[in-house]
Amino acid sequence: MRLLGRSTRDRFTPDGAAAERVPVPVPRPTSVAFGGPGLQTMYITSACLGLTPAQLEEWPLSGAVLERDARTPGRPATPFRLTRSGC
Repeated sequence: MRLLGRSTRDRFTPDGAAAERVPVPVPRPTSVAFGGPGLQTMYITSACLGLTPAQLEEWPLSGAVLERDARTPGRPATPFRLTRSGC
């Protein structure tokens, strides 16, 4: 997925080829997560910090968490364990 600063999210294949461009109704999407049955719901976070009042009026969903169906399901999270060493 593409980083902050565009009103789209881009999906790439495992070999790095562009596969899909997903438009989103915010100018600053920040991150993507998948959930729901079969990981087929995409959750997109967005930022509103630094936007002018005019930009916030133009993009009223800025700062929201957006939800949409995913054409390609997400992948399960990789479990990890955070440990403290040296204690």
